[in-house]
Amino acid sequence: MAELATLWIVRHGESTANVAATAAEADGAELIDLTHRDADVPLSPTGEEQARATARWLAGLPEGRRPEVAVVSPYLRAVRTAELALAGTGIPLTRDERLRDRELGILDGLTGQGVRRRHPEEAARRDRLGKFYYRPPGGESWTDVALRLRALLGDLRRDHEGRRVLLFGHDALVFLTRYLVEGLTEAELMALTREHVIANCSINGWSAGTDGRLTRTCSTTSATYASRAPGRPGRTRSMPNRSDTQVITPGLLRDWALPVPTGGKQARGTVLVVGGSRFTPGAVLLAGVAALRAGAGVLQLAAAESTAAALSIQVPEALVVGLPETVDGAVAGQPGELLGALVAEADVVAVGPGLKDIDETGRLLRLVLDAAGPQTSLVFDAYALGALSHAPDLLVGSGRPAVLTPNLTEARHLLGREPGDDLDAEAAELARRYDAVVSLYGHIATPDGRGWREESGDAGLGTSGSGDVRAGLLAGLLSRGAEPAQAACWAAFAHAVSGQRLVPQFGRIGFLARELLDEIPHTLATV
Repeated sequence: MAELATLWIVRHGESTANVAATAAEADGAELIDLTHRDADVPLSPTGEEQARATARWLAGLPEGRRPEVAVVSPYLRAVRTAELALAGTGIPLTRDERLRDRELGILDGLTGQGVRRRHPEEAARRDRLGKFYYRPPGGESWTDVALRLRALLGDLRRDHEGRRVLLFGHDALVFLTRYLVEGLTEAELMALTREHVIANCSINGWSAGTDGRLTRTCSTTSATYASRAPGRPGRTRSMPNRSDTQVITPGLLRDWALPVPTGGKQARGTVLVVGGSRFTPGAVLLAGVAALRAGAGVLQLAAAESTAAALSIQVPEALVVGLPETVDGAVAGQPGELLGALVAEADVVAVGPGLKDIDETGRLLRLVLDAAGPQTSLVFDAYALGALSHAPDLLVGSGRPAVLTPNLTEARHLLGREPGDDLDAEAAELARRYDAVVSLYGHIATPDGRGWREESGDAGLGTSGSGDVRAGLLAGLLSRGAEPAQAACWAAFAHAVSGQRLVPQFGRIGFLARELLDEIPHTLATV
């Protein structure tokens, strides 16, 4: 059967009807205060911001992974979301009525309480038949929507075989796309509707595997703000509008599965680690091996020249390049053309582990940014973060896929003050200020307002070299094709749980950073 290369579906941004429905539910009202017919409901101001955040998500995709075709529901809120998200991309957009929202018939405009009070017989019939087959008078069942969506997917597969297709639709359409693409049963689909919400401007994606079948690869929220629960009858409530972060759990990560590259080592990307002084070559070693353990295909290490021979023996899997040193043993900020060539060819560049001297590191950082391609993923760690604090606009507005991995001391330099107790808020502030994903002691934030928190870490991770392992782990996940926030969440979890796996042998404290390395593949494989 013909198949797409990649399929995404984005729910529209928050609409004025979502806002009105939330208010009606909160007030115990029977009717939602609507002034437009369903097809003409516009986005709220928050919804417009969410759509622009989706545009930033699209801009962050590597050119070879961006959508080639976009199809949108004819409803105004979906069309406006698509227009804002696709602005300036040149991606052709077509409307298709088969992506319209589920029609609710006589229940349209009623809250859940309104349905029970005004149409008790319909509420009872819905309970008896179940949401999947229940069709309100004048409306559609979920199976009705599935039929039109099935027809659309068939046409897309025939007309756009092997291409990357992006859909813009509604919450029920997102669930039913999962139902059709993943081959779910009615029971599995209904379990999803009970356990999950479809946030406004959330993104779900699938990519064709080696067997030619679409496999789930993406489940995230690109929105600057999550929307308030719309509360419309027969519709799943979306994410609350709040700044709370999501706790990183195995379930969350399974729904946000890492890409599984096929082919040779080049398919898993090249990681270049730039760091190490004459006295700290082990930082580069730890970061590089962690990248390989996380799945990177090719590893290159660039470190102080006096350490290169020893590193090449300790890490025979890597290409090791010696860089000029200062008299103090720091990597010089003008290391020559060879490093620039390596940076230009790398898929991921991790800068900072083991570096010394802020001024030399600042010059080195600029060389890396000048040589790296616009889609080269960047990880800034240790002294690279100190250098960035002296040039805070280096990444702002660049659209580069970058992750910062500060500890509390480095966060103080980046913030220009002591971090407060709320590390979720501090990570969010750093992400906004530096226009990059931030991973601060397991608190992860994106410039567009998303946030996650890893709660499994223990005191044993506070050991020399542990941060180098985390930075390399993150770089390895990026090289496999994970997007920055996804890689940061997976890396935080794998780092913490790998430490937990060492506790039975060494206790809560006392294990070494290098002992984390061998635990990484098993931790990732057993999520």
